[in-house]
Amino acid sequence: MEEEKIYRLSGIDSAIELLRPNAKWVLENGHFKEWNDSRPEPSIEEIKQVQKHAKEFENKVNTVWREEDKEVICKRLQYLHEVLGK
Repeated sequence: MEEEKIYRLSGIDSAIELLRPNAKWVLENGHFKEWNDSRPEPSIEEIKQVQKHAKEFENKVNTVWREEDKEVICKRLQYLHEVLGK
C-alpha cells in the first residue's frame, strides 16, 4: 500500500508568506479578518494558486521520513484535523 504524502509547504500560511513576506494577518472563514501590511492583501484565488504550485513541487520531491519524525507530524496533523473539524 502506498503511503499518503505529507505536505509541508502547501498551507495557507506558507502561501501568504510567499506572496507577502512578513505580512501580519488573521484569516477567518476564508476572509482576512485583519490585514496589517502596506501591501494589498492577496486574493483567495492567489493563495490557492500558490498552494497548488507548492503541492505540485512537493509531489516531485522524494521525501524520506524517519519513523519517529513521521509519527510526530502525523499526530500534529491528526490534532489539527480534529480541531478544525475536517
